[in-house]
Amino acid sequence: MHALNSKMMVLAPWCDEVDVEEDVKAKTKGEMGAAKTLCMPFDQPELPEGTLCFASGKPAKKWALWGRSY
Repeated sequence: MHALNSKMMVLAPWCDEVDVEEDVKAKTKGEMGAAKTLCMPFDQPELPEGTLCFASGKPAKKWALWGRSY
């Protein structure tokens, strides 16, 4: 959360589910805007086996860049 509040982007493992992104947006909505996915890199770093989504705890399917929408 500190990185997002410092106007940085975060590369995080994600389950790639719309409802999870909506939940993250709702939980992070504030003065500085809500967190959302910005893009999924074409060159995906390898996901170590067993990596879980940072938001849901479900198995991660890909890496996603997250940031705040202003």
